[in-house]
Amino acid sequence: MVPSLESLGIDKLSYDERIELTEAIEESLDEFEHQGELPPLPPELHDELMRRIAVHTDPKNCSTMDQILVRFAAKYPS
Repeated sequence: MVPSLESLGIDKLSYDERIELTEAIEESLDEFEHQGELPPLPPELHDELMRRIAVHTDPKNCSTMDQILVRFAAKYPS
């Protein structure tokens, strides 16, 4: 069972204290990544991630900044 915010006393922390706690937890998770302890991705998630990377790294699927600005200007004329 996952502990609740209340049982851990997190509900009594200030906003800044919660941010600090979140950062500390994130840093602790980074240690797992550096030690190679992350669980493997399910095959379907891995395949989808690879598909998206391929789409976004293919130059024919990308726009130049000039093309983006032209589309933006057409959609939101000043």
